[in-house]
Amino acid sequence: MSRSPTPGRMGSIESSLGALDERRLLNGIYVVRLSTAIALALAATVVRSAYAPDSPTTVVVLIVGLPLVWTIVSLLWTRHRALTPRFLALQVGHDLFLVTLAVLLTGGVGSEFAFLYVLLIAVAGLILGMGGAITTAFGSAAAYLGVAWAQIASQF
Repeated sequence: MSRSPTPGRMGSIESSLGALDERRLLNGIYVVRLSTAIALALAATVVRSAYAPDSPTTVVVLIVGLPLVWTIVSLLWTRHRALTPRFLALQVGHDLFLVTLAVLLTGGVGSEFAFLYVLLIAVAGLILGMGGAITTAFGSAAAYLGVAWAQIASQF
């Protein structure tokens, strides 16, 4: 005996997938963030750009240390607190900074990691809704244009 969907919910994500568990999604984001940070640190030491610091230690601290500390603090913060939209927006903002740093350190506009902006916009849509995705899209575009401007300005 199957239950028919309620009229207002037909075709929604919740009707087909069940309720989205934000904590499980956030834990997945933490795992992806740290895995990406480690991969980016390796790539940034191999694929150097004009903006990369001379010391590989600085790269590792920027790309791995910062996300690691942020993730640990976030995990401890949310352990017994509710997930607020502001907290989730800070998570997306941190990831936007991390992606921009990775793009800048691995070749600028020619970086292989520029696709991460698209993934970030999708994740923002999942955890923040349409408004968060649009805001993240504008922020990503501004950050990428900033990287392009920095790259062009350095040639003069």
